[in-house]
Amino acid sequence: MNIIKQHPDFADILESAAREAISRSQRLDCLHLLDTLLRSHTAAVTQELLKIGGLRNVDSFGVHVTFLIDKLEQIDDSFGDKQWRPTDQFTHFIVNLSKLSEQKGFESIVPEMFFPAIFSFPNTINTVLRRENLD
Repeated sequence: MNIIKQHPDFADILESAAREAISRSQRLDCLHLLDTLLRSHTAAVTQELLKIGGLRNVDSFGVHVTFLIDKLEQIDDSFGDKQWRPTDQFTHFIVNLSKLSEQKGFESIVPEMFFPAIFSFPNTINTVLRRENLD
């Protein structure tokens, strides 16, 4: 059974990432989630995890993430429904995040499992982090 319940911290981060994707007329991607993690109330924890993982310059990494978001495809927003639409990569990520959270004994999806879930399948963030020699 996969966890579909979200921890309030993760729900807030997801909502913020979705708003960002909608404001940019983009489909919700893992990059939006990472960008939100780097700027949210959990930013200090996220940045510390990245530093522990070997990232030397978190600020330039954040700029690179923003650059990658800027390059994401825009979607036709002519209907004006303002619904967030996830990319296939994001959907795959959420499934992995749910499974990993459950395996670790959490009763809901938690932000702490973001990086283990990201490293569990090929995706843009995984590639960027590996270029920075993070694993």
